[in-house]
Amino acid sequence: MDTFMAEHPDIRWSGKPFDIPGGRSVAFQDPAGNTLHLMDQSAPEPTG
Repeated sequence: MDTFMAEHPDIRWSGKPFDIPGGRSVAFQDPAGNTLHLMDQSAPEPTG
């Protein structure tokens, strides 16, 4: 998640990433203003 965000600074992030069970999540807006949620479920240990 952090690497993806750093590699895409042009994306309009709608907040900071937060922990969810099994990984992390963050929201962003597409060019039309729709909110999308990006989830990373690759945590080796459950979080949240």
